[in-house]
Amino acid sequence: SETQVTASAAELNYNDRTGGVGVAEASKTAVLGTDKNLDEVHTAALYIGAAAGTQVTSTAAELNILDGVPTTAYTGGLGVVAGTGVAVSERGFGYFKTSVFTLTNAAVALTDEADVIAYGGLKIYDFPQGYIYMQSAVADLAITKSSAGVNDDWDGDIALGTVTATNDADLTSTEADIIPKTATPQAAAGATTGDCVSTATEHAILDGTSTAKDLFVNLLVDDADHNVAGTACNLILNGTITVNWIFMGDN
Repeated sequence: SETQVTASAAELNYNDRTGGVGVAEASKTAVLGTDKNLDEVHTAALYIGAAAGTQVTSTAAELNILDGVPTTAYTGGLGVVAGTGVAVSERGFGYFKTSVFTLTNAAVALTDEADVIAYGGLKIYDFPQGYIYMQSAVADLAITKSSAGVNDDWDGDIALGTVTATNDADLTSTEADIIPKTATPQAAAGATTGDCVSTATEHAILDGTSTAKDLFVNLLVDDADHNVAGTACNLILNGTITVNWIFMGDN
């Protein structure tokens, strides 16, 4: 009842491995590691299912889109970063984008609206021309004044919008159509935070077909807390802003 070994010496030698388990070797038997993994596999074609299953035809780059590869591999519908001290990292799936802006000592110059407010805005991005479907946005910023032109215990507001802050005594409409006006906590030693988030109201389509939309960080300082007409002052921003959006195209 014994079974004769019919394998040749050359065939048996496929098992004569020098590497450990889980390590692929040329012309040797593959042995999974204790974690059931193999370090690498190269194949001319991959099929899912039975022998007559469907062949996978996606390239490695196309499959890696599922892993959130940088959208430089998918250049359609990308914008352009703007502003000194502003960098952007972008990931996405096709026209679905996540733009993460990192602000490093980015300065927002304040302008006096006499007897009303001090205001300023900093452009950080140019969206591509076309329709932009805004999904969500969140800011996680540290804000510090640059001079005695703003009091140490100043109060103010922050918003993100598609136009810069102006002398209208408030942050409304397109000055705040990405993230609505949000009060900043009272500053201590001139420093506070700019933590804010979009709401359902800002989950909307922006029409940038005639003129591409921009993205601004907008800030206010209460009138009682500044003298920027006499002593110029910037608000210095450090931190991140994350914006999720869809490029819908142009017509």
